[in-house]
Amino acid sequence: MKFATTPRTRLQLCALAALSVVLVLAPGAAQATTAGPAGPPAPGLLLWNKLGSATEVTHSEYGPNLVLSDCTLFACGLDVAATLGYPAGVFGGAASITGGPYFPGAREHTALLRTSILNPEHGAVEAWYRQTSDPAPFVHNPHRIFGGPYSLTGIDEVNLSSWDRLDSGDPRLHFSLFFNVEPPPFTPPHLVGVHSLSDGVEGYRISALNGQWIHVAGVWDRNGIASTPDTIRLYVNGQVVATSQDPSWGTTTCDRRLAGVDRCFLDIAGCNDTCADAFAVDNLKVWDYAKTDHSDRFVEGFAPTNRPPDCSGVTAAPASVRHQMRDKLLLVSLSGATDPDGDALAYRIDGVTQDEYVSGVGDDTFPDAVTPLGPSANQVLVRSEANSHYNGRVYRIAYTVSDGNGGSCSGTAGPSGNTTAKVSVPRKAGTPAIDDGNAMSWDSFTGAPVP
Repeated sequence: MKFATTPRTRLQLCALAALSVVLVLAPGAAQATTAGPAGPPAPGLLLWNKLGSATEVTHSEYGPNLVLSDCTLFACGLDVAATLGYPAGVFGGAASITGGPYFPGAREHTALLRTSILNPEHGAVEAWYRQTSDPAPFVHNPHRIFGGPYSLTGIDEVNLSSWDRLDSGDPRLHFSLFFNVEPPPFTPPHLVGVHSLSDGVEGYRISALNGQWIHVAGVWDRNGIASTPDTIRLYVNGQVVATSQDPSWGTTTCDRRLAGVDRCFLDIAGCNDTCADAFAVDNLKVWDYAKTDHSDRFVEGFAPTNRPPDCSGVTAAPASVRHQMRDKLLLVSLSGATDPDGDALAYRIDGVTQDEYVSGVGDDTFPDAVTPLGPSANQVLVRSEANSHYNGRVYRIAYTVSDGNGGSCSGTAGPSGNTTAKVSVPRKAGTPAIDDGNAMSWDSFTGAPVP
């Protein structure tokens, strides 16, 4: 079974010829989504389907539901509505063709994406895949992971498949794009596919990984993936294995591919010939951006988005101290930050400023602040004194509170500082200290003026 992925190769596409497959499901059918008011569980997500059971296939976790194929969708003949079984996958069950009997030349279709969601400009599709053995011509070839050759429309917008493309004994994992109008009958479509980084041939050999679950992903961006010349990439287990720098895959989505005809029938876990138990697909995700980081592939869903802590309630205790001996340092502790995720919080003292000079007329002590446990703590020593020539001293304590998961909040000191952690030292009993820190400020650690 041969299929062209370059315009120079002349191979006939029976499924494209004269629209020989009769598609009878009305456009727009089965397009319900599971989107809630909160939006997708991860930015840019278009579709997430676990593929672990018939219920999961027809009820996507997010995005359009998939449709299980049957002979009411198309005229069965060479095209067969195959049965899915659900063997153990990476996360629960996985989709795999089972049952039968099937026959050489049969085009087995299982789950179908009936909705136009793919962006011609950029996107990504990823899934876990396991093949028992290499695709073999007229035995089980190709394995359509997400789209691929000999689908109901002949070829799909996005084509991620394992395939012996030329029936030459060189089966490979392939990824190609076709966002274009329907070609005339018996005219090969112009696909843009990736070529292996190891040998320059179209596709990437995965025979050494047979029997193993591998993570596969196809990524595209017409303007360059991650600011590189690559326009298409194929990833295996998080690593780039094949690329293309050709942006000429077109701009036409399946709903506009052929006027008046529904062409949105993207094959998922489909195959040709006698495919029972030949391969399985698990945990399909489709994105609206060129996703290059697949380190999250071991998580079935999505790591919860971390929310930063809230510093609005941070205070210093004690907040006011009595003017005592000039050389006495008083321990002050910060507290009051909260975290919406319940994360443990860590404080850091970033600085302390005061609205009186540190050393000068009426004040001969230095420094006026010390961090006894180092800056990575919630405690600082401040000198409990106020210059008799002024209206009381106010310390402003700058801090950062971190949640250990990349979230933080902070308060700043100095002029126009927003810190809520302040300590006042009245010049005399019964007279509150006045905070002049916006007009004049000094670093309590170094004595330097703070502009």
